[in-house]
Amino acid sequence: HAHYETEMILICNHGRIVVTTEDVYGHKDEFILEDSSKGVFLPRLCWHEMTYSEGAIQLVLCSTLYREEDYIRDYARFSEIRNDHITGARN
Repeated sequence: HAHYETEMILICNHGRIVVTTEDVYGHKDEFILEDSSKGVFLPRLCWHEMTYSEGAIQLVLCSTLYREEDYIRDYARFSEIRNDHITGARN
């Protein structure tokens, strides 16, 4: 999923979390979180998926309060937004 407005920092307090990301310009990355002194910043409009080890505990610091309408849960919708940004960047 992604968020229209929310920015986040993800931290793994216990276990291991693999975070795959795709930003609005199509850049893809993978982060392995297994050290609670480090985290990954996710800006708004960043598609992310997480894979958790058994017993993993995640801490999420968010820039906004929870609002369901802030979520982009459909990858096809995210792709539309990404394509709009890429096209706009070329103009």
